[in-house]
Amino acid sequence: MHTGDEHLVVGGLFNNPEQKFSHIMSQVTRLNSVRSFWYTNIRQIIGDPEMSVPFSGSCACGAIRYECSAPPVYMGNCHCRDCQQATGGAYLAAVVVRASSFSILKGEPWWFEKRADKGHMMKRAFCSECGSPLFLINGANTNARVIYAGSLDDPSWYKPSRDIYVASAQPWDIMHTDLPKDDGMPDW
Repeated sequence: MHTGDEHLVVGGLFNNPEQKFSHIMSQVTRLNSVRSFWYTNIRQIIGDPEMSVPFSGSCACGAIRYECSAPPVYMGNCHCRDCQQATGGAYLAAVVVRASSFSILKGEPWWFEKRADKGHMMKRAFCSECGSPLFLINGANTNARVIYAGSLDDPSWYKPSRDIYVASAQPWDIMHTDLPKDDGMPDW
């Protein structure tokens, strides 16, 4: 007989929210462990996809295309609230390239500007036709372009080296356990 105070969860009844939360967190920990195992072992078996240079990308409708003539200087996941809102997801999978190696081949992006937590401006480029986010210019380093990995023609070679702004990460965001973590922007 149920009193109404129990909480039904896959796997059984719990008498209070703390038990329910503890059970859910143990399942998340288990999933993180499985994900880490899968990520490490599958990549060892099938190998990492190779990045070719030059590489290119576009928006969803193809109105804007870009190309980069040099390999990235950094790849990582940013979990700040601005990147969450810009991507509509848990984080921005960022591919940082030198501005001198980046060129727009077709179309002109529209821009959204917002002041970052450190005071500089962030200029985010997106397609005016389909709304796809493409890249950004970080006012703290205008010699770089930050490409949204999802806009790459072949995003399979994306290999993040760290997670930043993890203090802003959402509780449902399951991060790769092997990547270094920074609560905010690291001091490079």
